[in-house]
Amino acid sequence: SSRVQAMVSEANSLLGKPYVWGGGHSGWGPQAGYDCSGFVSAVLHAGGYLSSPQDTQTLPDQPGIENGPGQYVTIYDRTDAGSGNDHVIIDIGGQFYESGGGHGAWGGGGGVEKIDQPSQAYLDSFNRVLHPEGL
Repeated sequence: SSRVQAMVSEANSLLGKPYVWGGGHSGWGPQAGYDCSGFVSAVLHAGGYLSSPQDTQTLPDQPGIENGPGQYVTIYDRTDAGSGNDHVIIDIGGQFYESGGGHGAWGGGGGVEKIDQPSQAYLDSFNRVLHPEGL
């Protein structure tokens, strides 16, 4: 769909941006870098979702964001980790993207990047699985 393509285009355009805590939360314009939720917010906004950038805590309650895995887009959101370990990643059409996060055999741990299929243990560390409505 055009929404999925817009999200892929946005995600790919941000590849290589450094991880910056709080990055992506000042609006939709160009940013020096992105934290995990700022990046996922920008991607969702490109697809027509989100009126403002969200963090891991507020994302699940946004209009147009629904519980469960999506057919084309799935968001893995860790909202209850405490100690600064909250995190969010996104799977668009089978390609995972993240900014920051833990390093594993699948990649990760840097700025905005494509990562390989994460381990099931990593995916299980996210307490919320979400998707954009209709996707």
